[in-house]
Amino acid sequence: MALQNGHAKKQDYIKIGDEFTTYDPDLFILPKHYKDSIGSVLLPHGFIMNRIQRLAQMILQDYGDESITLLCVLKGGFRFCQDLMTSIGELNRSAEKSLQMNIEFIKAKSYVNDQQGSIMISSHGSPLNLEGKNVLIVEDVVDSGRTMEKLIEKVSEDKPKSLKVATLLLKRNKNSTGYRPDYLGFEIPDTIWLIGYGGFDYNDYFRDLDHIVILNEFGRKKYTR
Repeated sequence: MALQNGHAKKQDYIKIGDEFTTYDPDLFILPKHYKDSIGSVLLPHGFIMNRIQRLAQMILQDYGDESITLLCVLKGGFRFCQDLMTSIGELNRSAEKSLQMNIEFIKAKSYVNDQQGSIMISSHGSPLNLEGKNVLIVEDVVDSGRTMEKLIEKVSEDKPKSLKVATLLLKRNKNSTGYRPDYLGFEIPDTIWLIGYGGFDYNDYFRDLDHIVILNEFGRKKYTR
């Protein structure tokens, strides 16, 4: 079964509009050490998890009865990848189809503070061996699309059987290359800086938040290197 590269369709993701609704942080349980830095909550943890479960259903439907290698992009993609893998595993126990999974890791970095800088890509640990495999790159967010396109170019050199991308967030970046992932959780405006849910950090802080929240100005100054 050949699995071709595709793009997220309109009905396959949740769009957060430019006039979006957020929630008062006092309505949620948050770490005390970040209280002064959180402006509002955009995506509560339960909402994120339900969406990931839906993505797991879609992936199982597309790949079912095959095997797949999840290529987790560190550091940001680790929490999303872990929860996605867990959700697929839960479906494997009850769905008609079953998806065997393996996991590999790759590093890509394109931000310093809140400015886009140079892009660095490297494999993590031993060299990747992806030839002839169904590969699903798992990333936390796609911004301009340049980093992801470079990742796809690098992974394609290993000649995988198929290559797709799952990302939790996609920003509506005015400088976007036009790239869109195959599996997408949420499309969001480019005007907000998000932190939390393990992968969305500000200079490596805020990974210990379950929700995805908006960093306020005080937090930017406090945690700027």
